[in-house]
Amino acid sequence: MSESNLKITNEWAKKNGLSTNKVYTLHPRVKGFQVMIDAAINDIDSVVDITLGYVDRNNVRCSENSILSGELPSRIVCHCTRITSKDLQKVENLDKWLHARFESKERELKDFYENKRIHFKAHPLLTNMPDLPGVFVSYIFWLFLSTLTLYLLLVRPYFFVLLTLSSVSFFVGMKVLYGGIDRYYLLRLRQ
Repeated sequence: MSESNLKITNEWAKKNGLSTNKVYTLHPRVKGFQVMIDAAINDIDSVVDITLGYVDRNNVRCSENSILSGELPSRIVCHCTRITSKDLQKVENLDKWLHARFESKERELKDFYENKRIHFKAHPLLTNMPDLPGVFVSYIFWLFLSTLTLYLLLVRPYFFVLLTLSSVSFFVGMKVLYGGIDRYYLLRLRQ
């Protein structure tokens, strides 16, 4: 969360008569959320509300710049709340509901960052996040993959076309058979 984003969101809030005291969250994009819900409400069974809290290695809140410079957080707290589509259909004023959820997130994150408290039961997934070696391996992997793709495109264009067509065919097939690869994995998880 950058200072410039906070400034923009609070200026927008001032123009629209909303609270301008955001420090840990931005104001929600209500129109985009409404469009998504209207389009997908019959195709989804739920929406997951995710709140993330990051702790930098110096025990301060990390920023985009620290992450981009390779300083990964030492701890990430993730709070997920599942909201069923039936519950969403009961919401009379989605605008007020979404703003109330973001106000709740703001309070939770304020308590997390200022008082080191969380308001839900936390289960550690990774206690020690990978330092620079993990990032280095990731960079090498993506560099190799990008170089291979460029090589195939320039030197072996027919192989590149064949690889691309087979990938597209696979994902189209997954879409036709299961509604997408994500739904395939969800079906597998439910079994």
